[in-house]
Amino acid sequence: MTIRIWVFALLLLISSTVFAQSSDAEGLLPIIQNGKMGYISKKGEIVIRPQFDVSSYFGVPQFSEFSEGMAAIKSKGLIGYIDSSGDFVVAPQFKDGRKFSSGLAAVKIGDRWGFIDQKGALRIAPQFTTAGDFSEGLAQVEVDGKRGYIDKTGKLVIMPRFRPSDPDFGDDGEFKSGVANVREGTQHLMIDRSGQTVGKCVFDCLTNFYDGMALIKGYKNSRPLLGFMDEKGIIAIEPTYGDAGRFSEGLVRVKYGNRITPGGWFYIDRTGQQAIKGTFWVAGAFSEGLAVVARDNYIKRGYMDRTGTVVIKAQFDRAGQFKGGLALVSIGNKWGYIDKKGNYVWEPSK
Repeated sequence: MTIRIWVFALLLLISSTVFAQSSDAEGLLPIIQNGKMGYISKKGEIVIRPQFDVSSYFGVPQFSEFSEGMAAIKSKGLIGYIDSSGDFVVAPQFKDGRKFSSGLAAVKIGDRWGFIDQKGALRIAPQFTTAGDFSEGLAQVEVDGKRGYIDKTGKLVIMPRFRPSDPDFGDDGEFKSGVANVREGTQHLMIDRSGQTVGKCVFDCLTNFYDGMALIKGYKNSRPLLGFMDEKGIIAIEPTYGDAGRFSEGLVRVKYGNRITPGGWFYIDRTGQQAIKGTFWVAGAFSEGLAVVARDNYIKRGYMDRTGTVVIKAQFDRAGQFKGGLALVSIGNKWGYIDKKGNYVWEPSK
């Protein structure tokens, strides 16, 4: 009995330690200093000194966040994974790599993607053209130009038959609340975990559910228009708009013009009523009570609360959503973090 109690206590201690390390890692924020990436605490203190290569996409730095206690890092042109101490747990050896989800990460070996565990052991052999993250036990993969889903053993549980959309998987292809958004032929559909079409889409379902609402596409006089459907399959907002975002915190940005028409964004609530006075050149989704907006100046962005009051003046060239009380912003090619009062926790640097 004593031995069993001791073993249980040891396992509990190990589990608590791993959880604490993972939790600590999730609080680390990527920064760039002197052309190298490192990590700071939410107080702006350097925890992992800037020493890693910076990847970019069309000239924009790609900030690698921690997930499940690990972060994908590029060193000498190859991807490896570090822990919260900044040490490589999985040595740089992959052409590309995604974040850890459900204990596995998609990595590119040669010209194919497979999956590794947190010790770097190959769990699913490289065989896919592209691969996404695991969500609700399934990950989207591409085989011969079609997308399907595998489980954590690598078994194809939903055979590839869906069309690719973007070069990289967005989270619309991930399962959320038992459904995923896919493209089959010319249609946008929702499927369940067995691969069967969920019979909720009266119109094309363009996205999964966000804040209980899915973006849908209908037609009026042969013109495609956007609206929203709730989780019961009821059309909550008739297709009326030329462009729209995703619901967040009960509000969504919409406009009557199409994607290439500048400006004209405004916010509506779940009933379809305009919720904030005026229109904006730039309008982002609400996060932690604030949204990125540019009312009169297309270039500079600031933050607005739900009343329509600009609480952080427009001064940033790029601005991200608030997460844990902080947001990533840039001035020119320098990047930093601000709090919800607009004060810098980390001054923009490059």
